[in-house]
Amino acid sequence: MLVGFEDIQRKLLFRNGATVEYGRGSKYVYGKLYCKTTELKKHRSKKSGQHVTDDVINFCESQGIVREEFTLKSRFLLQNGLAFLGAITDELLKEVYMDRTQLQRLEAVKYDDFNHLPRHLKATYVSWKYGFPL
Repeated sequence: MLVGFEDIQRKLLFRNGATVEYGRGSKYVYGKLYCKTTELKKHRSKKSGQHVTDDVINFCESQGIVREEFTLKSRFLLQNGLAFLGAITDELLKEVYMDRTQLQRLEAVKYDDFNHLPRHLKATYVSWKYGFPL
């Protein structure tokens, strides 16, 4: 299960508590992480999301699926020789992802100090840590 986030300079936790945005306003890279279950439920009420079944939503919820998206801005692309589509390879995309990702495996989190979290997130963390249903 993927969970923790590196400490990054500009980050914003959305009101829904399920989306973290970082790099807004950057001329280099903008990204966001979000809980796929919350997003699927939100879009299901729209015509474009009506094809999503309960099985898919339940799977995402039970597995804790998180999605991460990047927008590579023109300055980043130019400085890294990626201004032309032909210059971009799968290997290069993987390298950019590994350099830029804000996800880390839970086992890699080496501290247990979450005092900086808002109260409602502390409660969620403690519930999760001790195995209470979320």
